[in-house]
Amino acid sequence: MVGLTLGGFAERGRAEVDSFLAFRPFLLPLLVLVSMRCPTATRWIGYGMAMLVVTASEALLIGVLGAPEPWRGAAGGVLGGLALLTVFDLVGIGAVRVGTPAKAGLAAAVLLALPFLLQVYQRIALPDDPIQSGNRPRLTIITGLPLFWDEADVIDTLGQPGHGNPTLAALRTAFDIRAADDFNALANDPLVLVAQPRPPDAAALVALDSWVRAGGRLLILTDPALRWPSKWPHGDPRRPPVHDGLDPLIVHWGLKLEALPPGPPGYRQVGRFRLMLADPGRFLTERPGCRIEAGGLIADCRIGSGRAILLADADLLHPLLWSGPGEIGPTRRGRTADNIAFVVHLLDRLSGDARPRAGDSVAWIHGSDSVATAVSAALLGPILILSIGLALLGPGKATSSRKDSDRLIHSEEARSKTEQ
Repeated sequence: MVGLTLGGFAERGRAEVDSFLAFRPFLLPLLVLVSMRCPTATRWIGYGMAMLVVTASEALLIGVLGAPEPWRGAAGGVLGGLALLTVFDLVGIGAVRVGTPAKAGLAAAVLLALPFLLQVYQRIALPDDPIQSGNRPRLTIITGLPLFWDEADVIDTLGQPGHGNPTLAALRTAFDIRAADDFNALANDPLVLVAQPRPPDAAALVALDSWVRAGGRLLILTDPALRWPSKWPHGDPRRPPVHDGLDPLIVHWGLKLEALPPGPPGYRQVGRFRLMLADPGRFLTERPGCRIEAGGLIADCRIGSGRAILLADADLLHPLLWSGPGEIGPTRRGRTADNIAFVVHLLDRLSGDARPRAGDSVAWIHGSDSVATAVSAALLGPILILSIGLALLGPGKATSSRKDSDRLIHSEEARSKTEQ
């Protein structure tokens, strides 16, 4: 219940157990506290039942919502929870058996050790995303968006994880990135990403077309209505370009880019990826060499000996649309959408690399109605166990009360006889 409410399970939109496992270390001491007066065997039977019921409920919840392997994350939570329960139980036993000063000392020791325990628990139950192994393909980026420089004209800290633009840092985990600003110098670049560039001249567009036709692999992110926020006023050259000047090249390839009616940013599911888009456009074509996908969001074109994939939205690179809060925001566990994972997927498609990327898979919830159904199904187990427990506990208390009354009556009768 804490995971559903304080954990914001539905708000995060993930069919994953992270919202529940994050709160478990702080709730397990309460379980130990209420069980401490019970015999050891009874305590551990209770611990095991509690872990079994809650884990089964969480796995059922995310399984109903579409998680492909619901037991995998839940099993990590069980192992981490049992490790913490062992420590908390030993500390509780020690606190019960010793005097008041020692109790205070044990409590202080547990408080001092809690950060370490949380780290151990996180490694078991909430492991970090795996590091991408293998060689990173070379990727050249040409853009007018503030990816390499922020709006204070400070260059990005190259190669330093956790610094600079989160979008660029996420792309660097998959590619060896080189920045460029000249379409005429791409001869030795096998893979190029062009994202809302400064408007090039006609000669630069001809050079880009020739490079693709000669066998180049190109991903273009072009936006008919860029909404990228900026502190600079409209017309300032330091502001991201509203128009990228690529329309002549797009028309030359037999495509038409339409702007759709404006609206608020919203999610769109494209295959296994959930994208957060802000006023995307739509491609239309009658050219046999181009394939339109995702309702016009994507155009995949064979051009000469090369290939170009075009995406009708450049705003999706902005961190606010895909990165969550805090340090884990840009990671798989913290992101709110798959925007960058999708861009990496398209680049891999261009390069012919079909290997799975570490951390690109998130089980998202589809539809708010399914959440209510899944929660109802998941609560059946705990409610059933609680009902059985209360039913068993009630007669036990009544029997105990009757025995106490009988003992009191017999005691009064014996005293009366003795006095007589």
